[in-house]
Amino acid sequence: MEQKMNSDIRELARVNVKAAMNKEYAENEKLIEEQIIKWTTSRHIKEIVFYLMARNQAIRAFLSLPENEQTIQALHHRTQSPSAEYLKLMRRLRATRYPLFIKEKAERALFKDYTHVDFKRATHFLDQTLPSAPEPNFIIVLLKRVFMLIGKVVELIFSLGWGIVWIGILVLVIVSYITDASSDTLRVKNSRIFSYGGISEGNSTTKLGADTPQIPDVSNKAGYGNPGVSGHDAPSSMKSSTSSTNSSGNETLSATNTENQTESDNSNYKNSKSNFITIGPLKDHLISATYFLPESDENEIFIINDGDIIELPNKEKVVIDFEITSESPPIFKLNNEILESYPTTKENVYWISFEPTDKETTVEVIIGVEIDRFIFNNLN
Repeated sequence: MEQKMNSDIRELARVNVKAAMNKEYAENEKLIEEQIIKWTTSRHIKEIVFYLMARNQAIRAFLSLPENEQTIQALHHRTQSPSAEYLKLMRRLRATRYPLFIKEKAERALFKDYTHVDFKRATHFLDQTLPSAPEPNFIIVLLKRVFMLIGKVVELIFSLGWGIVWIGILVLVIVSYITDASSDTLRVKNSRIFSYGGISEGNSTTKLGADTPQIPDVSNKAGYGNPGVSGHDAPSSMKSSTSSTNSSGNETLSATNTENQTESDNSNYKNSKSNFITIGPLKDHLISATYFLPESDENEIFIINDGDIIELPNKEKVVIDFEITSESPPIFKLNNEILESYPTTKENVYWISFEPTDKETTVEVIIGVEIDRFIFNNLN
């Protein structure tokens, strides 16, 4: 729940930042004291109170520093953990998660409200005068506009080009489909030609002779329709012996094919069995973890396990909650460096936060001899 800064306080901050902070601190304390917060109070009121308390905690931490240490970096450095009053209110309202999000947003808003940036993107306090930007060179401005125009033209060409490419792919698919359909029709016609006696001496009833195999006989002639004793081929005695020989040969060939098929099936079955993976019982982990993106609008919570690789759509802060079932103290590492963790109001639950790197960020949790590792990759 992010509140806008009071306009009077903002105008005072342009003149004196510290005076504006003191004024805001007093007004926030007054508003907090006026609210009677109960467990049944509406969520909106609770978020406002947590927001004001978080801003006041950050203001108090900054103003309590020595004069020479009250710098931009000190204001940007957020407090390590919520104050005792903050945690006490969280326990009383049974709130475990959303007050921590509000605290993060309040500290970011405080830094933004009391600072501004110059033309070089350098940050200054609001009461400091920004250095004036040099007047741009006419040639540089002209070149920038020309390059911007060229970029828009190239973008338009690429957008139209991709459209043409997709249209070409669609045309090729349609032509390929039509070609395949015509080829199938031609094959069907050819099969009908052979089936209905399109060649001489075919199996059609209108043919002069059958297409059964014919062998040389006593007539010393061979080929389709030769004038043998049988009328078309060899004598009947020879034909019967030939038929019995062919039938026995066919039976032998059929038996051989059956054995080969059986061996092939057995081989395929063995190969398929070798591809199966036996999964044993899962290991009882001492750690369970969930993560969420506090800067995201959805605020979804995701469960992660040891060895998971998480793809982050944007480079934004990640908050991870760890529930530790062991009595041994956990050690957290971020890219092989010790990372500080913070307890929550829930027992045995710790949380960490970090900004992911450009490539790969590795988070490790060490409890005794067990090491759980989680890898976060930034897609952008």
